[in-house]
Amino acid sequence: MVHDMDRGYSRSMGGRRSGDRAPSRPHTQEAQTRARPRGSIDTLPSGSLRVRVYAGKDVLTGKEYYVGEVIKPGPHAQDLAEDAKRRWTEDVQAGRHVRTTASLVQIIEEHLTHAELEESSKDSYRANLRKHIAPQFRSGPAAEVTTHTIERFKAE
Repeated sequence: MVHDMDRGYSRSMGGRRSGDRAPSRPHTQEAQTRARPRGSIDTLPSGSLRVRVYAGKDVLTGKEYYVGEVIKPGPHAQDLAEDAKRRWTEDVQAGRHVRTTASLVQIIEEHLTHAELEESSKDSYRANLRKHIAPQFRSGPAAEVTTHTIERFKAE
């Protein structure tokens, strides 16, 4: 056993001298994926399985953001949950997922905050947002706004 007499601790027990290098971390995508699992499958009180995959930070709120789904109980539920976890993980890794849970109104307000426009234009846009858009699109994430939703809005 090697002792560092100046410091009074054994290097074999994890101690290091100031010149020692820290252990290197794996740099490959595969090693990083193994080190930190990307998703989980939890059993809910109802017997359903909840699949969740970490998708990063919400671009507007900065909070942790997860994507996933709930699989109803049944004889093949575990297999379906594993397939869903794999699918969601692939979508997140490929960037094919929604990156925020913000509503359409929140996204427009954020845009107007940073847009390079005259204040009178911003005021006009905000008034239209409050009067016409906010009553229809305040609740729910912007990702749930479909072409059908927009067509219904335009028809009113």
